[in-house]
Amino acid sequence: MVLNTNDPILRLNNISKSYTGGGRRFLGFTQGGKKIVALEKVSLEIMKGETLVLLGESGSGKTTVAKMITGLELPDSGEIIFKQSKLTSRNRNSLARGKIQMVFQDAASSLDPYYTVFQCVSEPLFKSKDTIEKKVDKVLRALENVGLDESYLERNVKELSGGQKQRIAIARAIISDPDIIVFDEATSSLDVSIQAQVLNILVDIQEKYNFTYVFITHDFNVAKFMADRVCIIYYGRILEIGPSEIVLSDPKHPYSILLKNASPMIGKEYEDIDVMSPDEVYVGDSKLGYCLFYNRCRNRMEKCLQSEPPLFKLKNREVACFLYENK
Repeated sequence: MVLNTNDPILRLNNISKSYTGGGRRFLGFTQGGKKIVALEKVSLEIMKGETLVLLGESGSGKTTVAKMITGLELPDSGEIIFKQSKLTSRNRNSLARGKIQMVFQDAASSLDPYYTVFQCVSEPLFKSKDTIEKKVDKVLRALENVGLDESYLERNVKELSGGQKQRIAIARAIISDPDIIVFDEATSSLDVSIQAQVLNILVDIQEKYNFTYVFITHDFNVAKFMADRVCIIYYGRILEIGPSEIVLSDPKHPYSILLKNASPMIGKEYEDIDVMSPDEVYVGDSKLGYCLFYNRCRNRMEKCLQSEPPLFKLKNREVACFLYENK
């Protein structure tokens, strides 16, 4: 990946987002539900040409970050800066249309089963002034980049396998030459062999076009394969962020260490992993004012109950843990 070390292409500044859930619903409105904090003061910079992996368990807030980046949702507070312009409810469509694309976990649900492959892949070109011949050329080039030939053009999506549908979704994402592509667990529903093929395709495409990727996954090994930098998220907070070869090989935050120990690897023996009872799990329903990982942490101390640790800057990463306060 060719990294641009100048200004970030996109910046999240102190982004917070919460939802209301668990209450009664009527005509789309919720009454009496709990406030669920999905993100709390998240700040990120995304550089041109890099792959930033957001790593964490289900419910950690990874997909909410993706929705913020793509403009599918706006934050409750904080700001999103895309190419030096602030994204707002008024300008997000004009600023980000075609320039920030997303590939979802379930390709089948994001593609119309009765569309032809040409119709699906060419959707981002709908408002383009290109001739039909030019659009066909662009679709063929996009298909070639994901390992499919022109025989797929007139096939209906419903005729394709899961792996082929995911390739179509990727082709649709790259056809508009976007600045950023967000992959939300885009390979997690594929079997291992197909997953490996798709990941290799993504690496090849990025090397060819210098795309910027934001890759969301719960899989430690996928993160290790894809990431230039990795950001480990836990219940809407960033716990550790830095270069992937450093963070994933030698994690510092107790939660990062837990993720590494829990990841399956060939020849690796099972390691003791924290198991929690339901009443110990933080469910994101309030701002606790102390470390959210306290109940699961083997290194917890009294200070962890007194305040929530900020991100402490180390030599080559940032870690939100009081163990590194004076390092």
